[in-house]
Amino acid sequence: MVDWFYDADVRGDVEIADRPGFSAMLDRIEGNGVRVVFVESADRFARKMLTSELGIVLLVSRGVTLMTATGEDLTNTDDEMRVAFRQIAMAFSQLEKTRLVKKLKGARDWKSVASLATTGRRIEGQKGYTGRASDSNGLLS
Repeated sequence: MVDWFYDADVRGDVEIADRPGFSAMLDRIEGNGVRVVFVESADRFARKMLTSELGIVLLVSRGVTLMTATGEDLTNTDDEMRVAFRQIAMAFSQLEKTRLVKKLKGARDWKSVASLATTGRRIEGQKGYTGRASDSNGLLS
């Protein structure tokens, strides 16, 4: 392994151009001749199909192979079925993320309305640990 790049605090649906870690990786590739990049899995590379495909195109145009930890070559375009399956998997990954965000928002909204009815206060999200009070047992409330 030559180097490690990570976009901390960057959501998986952020466009490739807006990912500082990805940009730094591309700069590093241009400078040292790296030809293989590893990612944990395809859905960790990007959560949107268009973003994923653009990232793959940028790597392929530089002669770089994108591999997952399980050994899947995401840049292999020799087999049109493999490309189609990769794109279908990314479409489902994008769908799952969208459903999860919607479900979590619904739960927060429901809890906020329920809290308003019982306590007279809305809940707008989880407080950080520094904003929580602890009881005599040291448990956070």
